[in-house]
Amino acid sequence: MRQIIKRSSLLSYDIVYPIIFFTISFFIGFLHLVDRALPWWTDGGMWLKYARAIMGDDTPLWNDSPLSYPILFPSFLASMIVINANNMALAIKIAALIAFALRPAAAFTAGYVIFRDKLAAVIATLLVTVLPIHVEMLGWGGYPNLLAISLLMLGIAFLVGWIRDGHKRYLIASLIFSILIALAHNLTFLVYTTTLLIVFTVAIILRSLKIMKYLAMPLGLSLITYLLYATVSNLPGRYVLNNEAAYYRLAFNISQGILTWMFKNPFFPLLLYLLMSVTIIFSVVKQRKMLEVGFLSAWLVSPLLLINLHSIGIALDYARIFYFITEPLIFLAAGSTIIILSNNGSNKPISEPLLKNIILHPLFSKFLKPVTYLMIILIALAPVSSLALGFTTFRMVDDWYNYRDNYGDREKLEALEWIKRNIPRDKIIVAEEAIARWVEGISGRRVLMLAQPMYLFIEGEVERTMVAKAILISTVSITNGLAWVYEQDSRTYNISTILSLNVKGAFDEFLYLEPNSSYVEAITPSGAVKELLSDASTYSFTYGKDFLRFDYILPSAYLTKIIKLNDKQPHIILEFIVKPHSEEIEIRRVVLDLKKWFSRTFFEIHTLPGGRLKIITDLGDVILETNAEIAFPFVFTRKNNDTINAFISLSAVKPTGRLHETKILNSQEIMRETGAEYIILPKIIDVKPRREIILKPFTRQEYMHLLDNENLSIVYENERVIILRLESRND
Repeated sequence: MRQIIKRSSLLSYDIVYPIIFFTISFFIGFLHLVDRALPWWTDGGMWLKYARAIMGDDTPLWNDSPLSYPILFPSFLASMIVINANNMALAIKIAALIAFALRPAAAFTAGYVIFRDKLAAVIATLLVTVLPIHVEMLGWGGYPNLLAISLLMLGIAFLVGWIRDGHKRYLIASLIFSILIALAHNLTFLVYTTTLLIVFTVAIILRSLKIMKYLAMPLGLSLITYLLYATVSNLPGRYVLNNEAAYYRLAFNISQGILTWMFKNPFFPLLLYLLMSVTIIFSVVKQRKMLEVGFLSAWLVSPLLLINLHSIGIALDYARIFYFITEPLIFLAAGSTIIILSNNGSNKPISEPLLKNIILHPLFSKFLKPVTYLMIILIALAPVSSLALGFTTFRMVDDWYNYRDNYGDREKLEALEWIKRNIPRDKIIVAEEAIARWVEGISGRRVLMLAQPMYLFIEGEVERTMVAKAILISTVSITNGLAWVYEQDSRTYNISTILSLNVKGAFDEFLYLEPNSSYVEAITPSGAVKELLSDASTYSFTYGKDFLRFDYILPSAYLTKIIKLNDKQPHIILEFIVKPHSEEIEIRRVVLDLKKWFSRTFFEIHTLPGGRLKIITDLGDVILETNAEIAFPFVFTRKNNDTINAFISLSAVKPTGRLHETKILNSQEIMRETGAEYIILPKIIDVKPRREIILKPFTRQEYMHLLDNENLSIVYENERVIILRLESRND
């Protein structure tokens, strides 16, 4: 009878509790996603792309393969697509919710296996259920991350159980999870194997043959699985580990407030650190749970070691590696229930009589009693804080991504369905990442995607995003590898010349010329006039090997703009030549309104000798040299003759990239060469004071020239999305 009761108890811990916690977490996530047409942000589209490829539709892929990303989550998602009758939007939401809901179920099982105590397992589970950083992962679409976190918790827990108890069921579970982790997520695999290597190294130092022997199989199996998968999928050839933008911009810096961002409150991680410290100290002092606490400590240390890969030139998203400190931190904090609140020195479970023993049994000294009560309060406060901050994070995530997403939610899905029905599968689309990944995943079309290069790690992605940018923000552009100047041909003249420099591994815009506020002042027979550059009656364009030339005819003057780049220096040189139409006209001055780019921040501007300015920006220092009398806006006056010769030069103090032969790119020619025929733009919505929404076929300022282009026509639009088509030369 006792054996039957014991098995029933274990069954309830092993199955019933995880099912309960899974259901609760799934329901919480469901409440936040049920009203949405698509999950938040963009990564969900990428997982759909790989799931489609696994199912045989590799149309959205470029030079990657269905196996380019670890196969576990895309395979699981493919099964959801089949179950949901090819309803992609529903499939990705269900897969996301399952990945999210598995964490507390896995946390309870892992906590119970590690500590052999129900209370510790429950505390860990409550801390994990809506942990703010995990809610953020659900928000940005890190579903493979969430799934891999569950596997990592279980893999390490069963490995601890195998070493401690020697049960074969723990060994089998450990080996299974070692394989799954290798197939689930690259960074999770790194954290798992690094954790095992740390423990293995300590075991060598302590001469613990048992631990070395028990670690060998799971560690070896995980490494072999990953190496075999990498060989089959050609991962080394497809991944870019020397992405310059990632190297310069994703270097980890804890002083940037990442801990507060992860936990949404500075006191919550401090509370966890306090509980963790108590667990480690008492484990060492009392010599209890040394194996468990040692393993968790190695797990905690492994992300801190891996972020140092940056120092040897490996480019990864190091913040995402650092996020892996959360789970071992939580287990160590939950472990304080075992170390501090037990009523004896044994390793027996103490959850059931816990409070009764503490309050009624005169075990602790007068000094330890208040400390014990304080620890009870802190242990209770930790899960309460996590739950409160987690629910707040759901609202923050929803507000943030709704604010950031110019394409809307249901409007985006409507456009995606139209693309699927009306655009041939062999046509290529140009779009921003916010909608591009969903086009790949739901519409199944190949996309030239404008994205941040620092987050692109598949071969060819960075090059394609540069092409997408040239198409979207310019009619013609010129680059030499260290600088890129984009020129627009638009009747609106909101933006003309855009000056971009290669700093910190990627091209970023610094300045642009606004023709609507740039002008020529002249004295004519009829009086003084002020003629805007946007008032030019005629506009012509020519180019040479290393320059672009634009000629404007104003009512009183001829203005020539020359953009120069060459393969010998990093400078962008702008030259302006202004001449009067006749001797009766006197050119007084030229004002060129060169403004900082919208997303750029100029902290300081210092004057240097020789007409130079040093501009301290959010991306580093740039040097601007000019013969203007006044800067921002730049004012040039006539000297000794009728002609005004003005120049502005821009260069980065610490450029990145490499000089190469100057290239001139015509955006429409690029589209025809690559087969790109459609462009997707966000629509701007004006909201009047009475909440009256006015829809306009307007878009971001840098895209306005596309709407003015006679070769591009609007073929679809809804409240938030515009789709343009490039007319073929035969149309």
